[in-house]
Amino acid sequence: IYAGPGLAGVPKGHVKGIKVYKYEYAPRRMGGHYAIGMEGPWDVRTVLGTVPVNEDGSVIFKAPANTPIAFAPIDAEGKALQMMRSWTTAMPGEVVSCVGCHEPQSMSPVSRPTIASQMAPKKLTPWLGGPVRGFSFNREIQPVLDQHCVGCHTSELAKKDGRPDFQDMKKSYSALHPYVRRNGPEGDYHLLTPLEFHADTSELIQILEKGHYNVKLDKVSEERLITWIDMNVPLHGSWSEAPGGNNPRSQGFISRRAEMRKCYADLDINPEEVLNPYTERVAYVPPVAKPEPPKATDTSSHWPIDPQKAKRMQQGKNPIEVDLGNGAIMKFVYIPAGEFITEEGKKTFIPKGYWMSNTEVSLRQFRQFKPDYKNGVYDMHYKDQVDRGYYMNDPDFPVIRVSWDGTQDFCNWLSAKVKRKVRLPTEQQWEWACRAGSAYPMNYGKIEDNFAAHANLSDVNMKKMAVKGVNPKPIKNPPPSLDFIPKIATVDDGVLHLAKVGSYQPNIWGLHDMHGNVAEWTDSTYKPGKKVIRGGSWRDRPYRAAAGYRLGFPSWQRVYNVGFRIIVED
Repeated sequence: IYAGPGLAGVPKGHVKGIKVYKYEYAPRRMGGHYAIGMEGPWDVRTVLGTVPVNEDGSVIFKAPANTPIAFAPIDAEGKALQMMRSWTTAMPGEVVSCVGCHEPQSMSPVSRPTIASQMAPKKLTPWLGGPVRGFSFNREIQPVLDQHCVGCHTSELAKKDGRPDFQDMKKSYSALHPYVRRNGPEGDYHLLTPLEFHADTSELIQILEKGHYNVKLDKVSEERLITWIDMNVPLHGSWSEAPGGNNPRSQGFISRRAEMRKCYADLDINPEEVLNPYTERVAYVPPVAKPEPPKATDTSSHWPIDPQKAKRMQQGKNPIEVDLGNGAIMKFVYIPAGEFITEEGKKTFIPKGYWMSNTEVSLRQFRQFKPDYKNGVYDMHYKDQVDRGYYMNDPDFPVIRVSWDGTQDFCNWLSAKVKRKVRLPTEQQWEWACRAGSAYPMNYGKIEDNFAAHANLSDVNMKKMAVKGVNPKPIKNPPPSLDFIPKIATVDDGVLHLAKVGSYQPNIWGLHDMHGNVAEWTDSTYKPGKKVIRGGSWRDRPYRAAAGYRLGFPSWQRVYNVGFRIIVED
């Protein structure tokens, strides 16, 4: 499984299993981009089961013949590490093999014996122990919402304050899917970065893992939610349930398909049969009230810092510039020593000053280290038959999809070049520099303040993601069904995705884009195996980009909206 570029950079042993699923293709005149889900799968997805992967990455299993199947390598939490957007089909009795994940056809198989080559094929373990069935939001996800969410996400409260409505089954799908990232029905068909659409890059999973009002999902609910994400957020679990699927013409096509399948593929199955009907709501189980830990009440006579005083703290330390080569200049500003009170009310000391790059590391700057590096492409909604999506390779954009481990390589390269210690800031150094003396969550003010001049965050420009046409262009005044990415629609920061580094007003200490544009790796540990990121990105609303907001990703993961900036010790 680790051979080939599909899982490049994923540590050996991280793949724990394979989730095997099949496609039920659209009957004649029924298919469409949004027939099965919004920006989701073209076709009905059915999980056939899972199989464990051996320690050496090999696996052997039995799969149904004459069936279009696909595989998803999964981690210990059952989350897909890569997406297979094609399929393979085996004849009865045929042995089909892969050399690795997305390996080139010219790649030769391994010459050494594998664990799988010395064992009998395994049977697939049925998904959640149940029957093979099309994945339906109403039957798989609505019960999770009923049990864990509808107590707070009611229709009444949704009308009052705009929170997602998970109580009304006609609205719950549309209310939940905006919080999930996924590759659309005609997204870039080139090989994706490993973990590009991993469930942990979705806001839904992030807020749950941060302890959203102490909501704790049981293992079955977690697996349902993760599989829904990895199946590309389907709504319907059969074509009979899709729009127009129950009319006589459509049912005629479906019946004829069943006849042909039995006659020519020897498959006597009925994908339209509902095997786990949603009959009644699961009782809501409120989360156990979690006592709030006492907030620290540290005080400091040196905090907050008056803007004029904060500026004076840099006196005698003018910005310095470093020539990386080929005209790529990196500018550093001095960040003085001091102390501040965190959002949790804890006094934090910064005992020594340091120099910090005034912008996020740009693609141009990073290319002096890796000349051929590309940021790649961002997914476009609907379909794009002209381009791969939105190209992010402007040299003045911040570099993205560099792992934390990759930032260490850059820092070591630059350290050798300038003969000084170069590294990432700790999260305490990052927050101190971001705040620049301000006790507010944003260095320019409150969460609700207009950020247009200060930060590239999720704003009204997100409406441009709603597109149409063969060469898609933004829809003027798009309907909510197409304009669904969470945003602050009253603010216009002028940019849809990435902005050129330094495009927005700096903070008092001369640092640009500490909020938004791209989130930034720090030198601190989030939890074992993960490193802290700070600052939020173009995809986030202000509260997710606040000075004290933190997330974490594995040090080897290349995240779509994460970059970095560096410091040089004084």
